Amino acid sequence: MNGTECWNVHPCRACRYNIDSSVEDESASFLAGGVKPHGQAYFPRIFFQKRLEEGGGLVTAGESSKSSDMLYSKASSSDTEEEHISASASDSRDFLPWVKAHVGIEGNEAADRAAKLAAAKSLVEVHLGIPQNTIRNQLKELLLTEWQNRWDDDEANGRFTHAIFPSVSRTRCIFNKYDIQAVTNHGLCPQFLRRFNLRNCSCRCGEDNHDGIHHYIFQCPLLGHLRRKIKNDTPLLAVLFHPALREEMRSLLKTVFSNEIDIFQED
Repeated sequence: MNGTECWNVHPCRACRYNIDSSVEDESASFLAGGVKPHGQAYFPRIFFQKRLEEGGGLVTAGESSKSSDMLYSKASSSDTEEEHISASASDSRDFLPWVKAHVGIEGNEAADRAAKLAAAKSLVEVHLGIPQNTIRNQLKELLLTEWQNRWDDDEANGRFTHAIFPSVSRTRCIFNKYDIQAVTNHGLCPQFLRRFNLRNCSCRCGEDNHDGIHHYIFQCPLLGHLRRKIKNDTPLLAVLFHPALREEMRSLLKTVFSNEIDIFQED
């Protein structure tokens, strides 16, 4: 029900009064109750309730004293059940009392039920107005762009690997330990051992002062008898992606691991 009504503390004793008898509208009426000394209703404070449309909520306010007296002085009716309202105080204070939010208010009760139903769900439903696939693809593009920017940072780690794989990829996955050594230059070689202060050693061949992982894949003469397909100028990517070359590379590094004492020398 839409309209403005006022409620006494005891609704069973309340009577409805029309502010303007010419208007047949419940919103132009109020309720008052209480004792009636000398034929007048003693109602120091009259409460107004405004029910929002479509059950959206309930707002309650009140007036007292001069402001209410000025408003209700317009009341005029011959109905014997209606009586004039007299002011009970000399001040004009307005107040806004609290009203229970979910008692009898269908809109609030429906909102409460919807909130409880949503709280019981394991996933939160988010409606953004665009397809989920579009959002997913845009997020992937943003992540790849950020990843590429970080990978291209000259101050970042991994510059050796960056020279081999300058572009990031979600599908590239290297898990073999010898392949990882080949693309990172981190593994069992004198250069790596010296860099991290693990051992002060070098290759016995003496032909390469760097003696990193690639030295044993492409150059070291101590492993020349095992190097049949890999040449000194063979690109590393060709070695990694060609099955026969890749197996030969792994065999070379496995030999270094198994014959470390014979290949490395202490400085």
